[in-house]
Amino acid sequence: MAKSRDSYNLKEINPRLSKQWHPTKNGNLVPKDVTPSPNRKFWWICDNNHEWLAKISSRTHGSGCPICTGQSVCEDNCLQTKNPELSKEWHPIQGSLILFLARLPKIFYGSINTIKKKLLFDAWSISNTNHKDECMKILFLGKNETDKNYFCNLIFNESFDETYLGKVWIWRIFLYIWGFRKNYDLIIVESIMRFCNLFKSRSNFVIPSWVSCEIDLGYDIGSQSMSKKTLKNNLRKINRGNFSYSITKDPDDFDFFYYKMHLPYISKRHGDTAIKKSYKDMKKSFENGELLQIKEGQKIVAGVIIDYKIMDSIPRITILGVLRGDFKYVKRGAIIALYYYTIRYLKQKKYEKFSLGLTRPFFSDGVLHYKLNWGAKIVCETSHAFLLSLSSKKKYLKNFLSCNPFILKDKSNLTLATFSDRNYKECPYLPKDKNKLKLYGLNKITSFSL
Repeated sequence: MAKSRDSYNLKEINPRLSKQWHPTKNGNLVPKDVTPSPNRKFWWICDNNHEWLAKISSRTHGSGCPICTGQSVCEDNCLQTKNPELSKEWHPIQGSLILFLARLPKIFYGSINTIKKKLLFDAWSISNTNHKDECMKILFLGKNETDKNYFCNLIFNESFDETYLGKVWIWRIFLYIWGFRKNYDLIIVESIMRFCNLFKSRSNFVIPSWVSCEIDLGYDIGSQSMSKKTLKNNLRKINRGNFSYSITKDPDDFDFFYYKMHLPYISKRHGDTAIKKSYKDMKKSFENGELLQIKEGQKIVAGVIIDYKIMDSIPRITILGVLRGDFKYVKRGAIIALYYYTIRYLKQKKYEKFSLGLTRPFFSDGVLHYKLNWGAKIVCETSHAFLLSLSSKKKYLKNFLSCNPFILKDKSNLTLATFSDRNYKECPYLPKDKNKLKLYGLNKITSFSL
């Protein structure tokens, strides 16, 4: 959507309505980026933290929160809450039957929409037409625009052109992969792993959409993968910055962390590839655990949520953040202190291991490499995957593959796929000692020639 003019946007025309704009569910758009009457639905949040979808045009004509106005039902406004005495007289059979019949058209319509969402894919055509040497064309088929943006930045790392081709039914994926191979150099499909495995071949690779990293707390901090020199430098940064930590379960501390640390940090760190989790989901994660805050002197500059219930037996880091997303705190060692004190704190609580959360499966990914440097081991827990279908041998594609080894899952084993060609650079994150990959949880390396 093209950005609106400075004087004609929702923030200027209707500041009262702008206050109910949802801070995380509208991508990177904010009220000043949209006009007061686009024919598109956006997310809103009221003072009672109810979330709903509605067009700006309907909002400007007076529509409000459907729950607060009694048009939708939730725990806050149901009969049981509003009138518990009257709810005791509810007939268990006839009352439920009337409700079911009243909702039947909506249920039927909703079921159709749910099926369509599962069977329809968004199709994007992406190319680096401005490149001087050669043009590389990619077809992306998936349901998540964030995944598409991630691959665009990973492959091109420069300006590129993209065209939205519309919706594609799942049974047409076969036609796109086998029928359009001559039109594209690389076809990427984002779906469940079982579906992607149907296309697996020598030129079609199935990689998990996410991998998780776990740290064994039975070892000394950083002793598994981090060099003594790096560990010494990290500790020196922590001491020089006078970093310390504290633990809190105060809801006000969570609100400050979510809005002033987490959202600004991931927006600046990851841009249009950032995955912004909702306030409601993260509040639940906070209630399942606690917030570890990093202090520089007496000032709180970073934090991380530790969730003790999201996984069966081990704690898991869900989200982290840095004050105002300001990277001066990162340079001074705030993230180093965050990892160090989280590991030390959970060791003191006698946990055997903990999860560092999800990371992309490319070995060139800086976040993955940073976690491995702290002694993390890769495990695969996702049911979704990417299918990479290679259909050309252009220089641009060869350079991408040689610089970005990726993780493959074969039953319970994890393999690192590398692509070698003496004319192209190798991924700088690959360790010189290949036996070190076993410490990372990888069973073997499979090398493919370009």
